[in-house]
Formats: sequence, C-alpha cells, structure tokens
Amino acid sequence: MNLLLLCGEKFPPHYAFLDTVYAQLLPARGHRITWVMPARGQRRAFRAVRWHGCTVWLVPALEGRGLFALVGHYARQAALLARLGRHLLRRARFDAVFTRDDPTMGLAAAWLARAWRVPCLFQLSHLKEEQMLAHAIAGEYGGRWKNLAKGGIGLVLRQLAMRLADLVLPMSAEMGRYLTRLAVPSRRLEVLREGADTRLDPESVTPATVPGGPVLVYAGTMSRFRRLEFLFPVLARVRRVHPDARLVMVGDGPGDDELAFLKGEAARAGVAEAVHWTGRVPRAQVPRWLAAAAVGLCPFPPHPVLLKNCPIKPMEYLAMRLPVVVSDTPELRLLVESSGGGLVVEHRADRFAEAVLALLADPARGREMGERGRDWVVAHRSLEVSTTRVEACLAKARALRQS
Repeated sequence: MNLLLLCGEKFPPHYAFLDTVYAQLLPARGHRITWVMPARGQRRAFRAVRWHGCTVWLVPALEGRGLFALVGHYARQAALLARLGRHLLRRARFDAVFTRDDPTMGLAAAWLARAWRVPCLFQLSHLKEEQMLAHAIAGEYGGRWKNLAKGGIGLVLRQLAMRLADLVLPMSAEMGRYLTRLAVPSRRLEVLREGADTRLDPESVTPATVPGGPVLVYAGTMSRFRRLEFLFPVLARVRRVHPDARLVMVGDGPGDDELAFLKGEAARAGVAEAVHWTGRVPRAQVPRWLAAAAVGLCPFPPHPVLLKNCPIKPMEYLAMRLPVVVSDTPELRLLVESSGGGLVVEHRADRFAEAVLALLADPARGREMGERGRDWVVAHRSLEVSTTRVEACLAKARALRQS
C-alpha cells in the first residue's frame, strides 16, 4: 500500500515505533511510506528529503514564546499544510493516510483522505493536550495562559480530527475508554500498543561500566511531570541494605532545568554520590546501560493522564532480560502480570524499595523473571508484532470506510 503519514514529532524522530515500524518494517513488507514532519530551522513552506529510503516533506516546527506566537503558529501551520496538501493532491495518490498525535495534522490528514476517498487513521500515543492543561494548573513549563491555550485549542482540534478519522488508535485500553467518554464511538477505536525492539541479542551487549553495585536503572524522559525525585528515597532505602547500590538515570528532560532539579533532589535525599547521570544517549547505546543493571525501574505517579499511558521502557527492559519493578497502573500491571517479568507495587517509595530488595536477595528469581519477560515481549510486543497490528488496523479502517 502507498501510505501517507503526517507526524507531529520533529524530524528525525527518536521513537523506535516511528523509526523502525513505519520507516523500516512496513517498507520491508512492500508498503511505500511518505512522511510529513516538522523540522527545526525549516524556513521554507515545505521541502522534500530522503530518510530510510522514504520521502519526507518537512514543514516548519513550532517556534516562539507566548500566547500570540502560539495562535500565529496554528494559523501558519494550517496554511502551510493546506498548501502542501494541494501540492500532494496534484502529484500523488495514496491508499490511506495516517496521522499521529498532532491535531492540526490530523485535520489535514482527514481532508486529504476525503479528497482521495481513502481511510484516515489517527494514532494517539499520549494525551498531550491534557498534559498541557495539567502544566497550566501546576504552573510548569512556561506561561500558564500559553499552556492553557495550547491544551484547550489542541483539545478542540483533536476532537474534531478524531471525529473525522475512520479509525482512532489509542495506545492503551484505558485511553480507549477515556476517548469513548469523549464521544468517539467504540467501533471506530482500535488499541495500538507500542512495542520494543527485540532484534538485539542481550548476550551480545557489553555492559556499561558503573562503579559499585548492585545497579538499578531508569531510562526515559525526565520530565518534571513524571516526578522522578520519587526514586531517590527508594535508592536511600535500598542502600541501607546494599551500601554500594547505584542508580543510573538514562536520558534527559524536555527543558534545560530538569536534570538540575533532579540532582538537587538527589542531594536532598542524601544519595547524590550514588546516582549516575548519562544525559541523552543514542538509542543504540541504551542497551549497554540496561545490561549493567540488576533491576529496571518504572515509577508512574497516579496522575489521570499518566494512568492512560502505555510506557515503552519497561518493555525495553524486559527485551534485555532485565526484571522490572513498576507502579500499579492498568497497562503496567497488564504487562508485568502477562509476562511474569517483574513486580507490580503501590506507588510508594517503601513499596518500591521492598520489591527491589526482594529481587536483589534472590538473583535466580530475577534472572528467571528476565527470561520470561523477554520471551513474552518477543511473542507479543516486539516491533514486528506491532507492524502486523498496524497492517490489521489498516484493514479494519478500509472495511469501516467501505461499510
């Protein structure tokens, strides 16, 4: 099939689902992918580049601060997408149009799909608009009014884009139930969970060097929204039993001050010298840090937005045969109970520490959990399985349109 994908992630995207499923595995199965993505520094209305053998049409990324800059960007983006859309209508025809997360691109995708009389699929990987409203309430990440406007305008546009789409693809069952309460019919919803890259053999990975041990690891975003300072009291409790225990924090945050804030919180918890910060690392290097660890951590505070997410990193831990300790959210419980790859606990520092200490006290149990976890992820949540699910969603969208 000839597919057009409008994506809100900036080019080149850092997510394996985009880089691998859409850009590599679908083309390997005979599909042709054409992208539309924003890019920093892009000044022209649009231009084409090549990426993984695919054509990518680049449009300007959101820039500027303040409420008026935001409103101006929405208007400019809509005009540019309309101009690019007319260009595509003149020179190509597609069998389906995908869009991911961005409401303005979702509306453009619906318009193009209607012009070509083909299915439109809207993939929702996180509730970005609701998160913007949460930032506005908390006074985080910029001006309160800008976040309020961005979240509110985005919600209205996203709701319209979802109503125009033939099929909406939430990343979790919990998110799907939430969308039905927003008047998206359940027959037009299909859960599309993301997966992990299981092509790498964990035995082939050389572990990164971390002094001391045992090593605990967190990999992923360090957004203030995730409240990762939670991990430092966990580490302090673990170090009462294992004085040389270390916590490796792999990644960075969306702003410049996230790491500084977290380092300050680690110092306040008395564990600053026991935390190793890698900063952003290439995705290909993340397995080395996971291979160095005894336990992978995924704390998820019980926020209404986060409870609807389907975290990717625990699947990547399991793909490396790393047992996990996770917060008790619907998707994390489903993952760990289905795979047998770790422990699910209440989101409290003492409960997390108890679970970590239980795994450290019984290394054979941890290894067994890691083995079971990898086997399950390979069978049910690999990127190859995700690619098959995308093809099934395409088939369902075509059937819905024909009916």
